Amino acid sequence: MGTFAGHIAPGSFFMLAAIWWTINIFKNFLKAKTKNGKPYRTQPWYPGPFCRDFPFESVMKLVTVTIGMAGELTTAFEHGVFEHLVNAQHMTMYFFFGLNGAMDLLRHYNFHLPNGIEAATGILAYGIEGFIFYNHLHGRSHMDIQVHMYLFYTIVMCVFSIFLEIWHQDWVLASLSRAYFTLMQGTWFCQVGFILYPPFAGMQQWDQTNHEQMMIITMIYTWHCAVEIGRAHV
Repeated sequence: MGTFAGHIAPGSFFMLAAIWWTINIFKNFLKAKTKNGKPYRTQPWYPGPFCRDFPFESVMKLVTVTIGMAGELTTAFEHGVFEHLVNAQHMTMYFFFGLNGAMDLLRHYNFHLPNGIEAATGILAYGIEGFIFYNHLHGRSHMDIQVHMYLFYTIVMCVFSIFLEIWHQDWVLASLSRAYFTLMQGTWFCQVGFILYPPFAGMQQWDQTNHEQMMIITMIYTWHCAVEIGRAHV
């Protein structure tokens, strides 16, 4: 992830997942509002749009995790030696999201697993991601630490939102909170890529020790918070 592409890729994965969840949450909520609709209940994952028996989301989790881990693995080596240990941390994050997708898949095919294993592994995946990011910033610039701590705060809220879903399975706002904070994480991942690794010639570099520019970063994060509310509810 120590490149522009390394931030855009996971950011895109999180954004697509959040948009997918938002569409299906509203679809289920509107169905529940119809005269003969069943009461709204949260779901940890959603089937495919054209084949209800195909675990579309679970498969896509495993595909994207495989792509992410392959990218980290191929860029970890220099001269045939595994040089970049930070890539191993990133692969570990991907692994736990893959574990979540695998549990989704096994539950879909009626393996004898505990109820709620999907939510539990979702909490574990976000929790491991946050733990690694929190311990991922030694020796970095003040701005680098700042933008990644904002990412950490967002990940913590992702964990909290899943707990909220477990406690309030009939409350649509609990479901939407998971989509919202995951979308927030995705867009902020991309924003961090633009801040730390400007991709285009002529883009101004941020002064990573300048206090005023760090204040601007704080405002940009709050703008993301506001914009994502609109995106999550359109």
